[in-house]
Amino acid sequence: MLAQLVLQIHYSSRALTHEVGHWLNLEHLWGPNNNPGTGSSCSSDDYVDDTPRCIGVTSCNLNSNSCSNDVIDGYWNSDVVDNVENYMEYSSCNKMFTNGQKNRMRAAMVSSIGTSIWTTNNHNNKVSSFNI
Repeated sequence: MLAQLVLQIHYSSRALTHEVGHWLNLEHLWGPNNNPGTGSSCSSDDYVDDTPRCIGVTSCNLNSNSCSNDVIDGYWNSDVVDNVENYMEYSSCNKMFTNGQKNRMRAAMVSSIGTSIWTTNNHNNKVSSFNI
């Protein structure tokens, strides 16, 4: 029963992945608010260069281009489509983090601010088996 529930959650939602992204210092792609679809979000940033600016997309429209100022961050040479497949979006087709987001999460794990998540002791004490 528990295994079926875990499989159902795995295939229907990436909410936990999204929330862990927040825990590891990621913002929504449209910046630090919980209001996707707001035009003013084009002037906000998620502090990751390789994620294009967007207003927050809740559909799987792979051609969505909600902001035309992607060049402002200096990473893009032209306007690009929204990254609707990103875990930090609210779309239902999310499946990836960018390299910049991965780097930001890794930096959060070894940060001296608060308690470091990554330590040699944590690495050496892996759980060898997990029985449900």
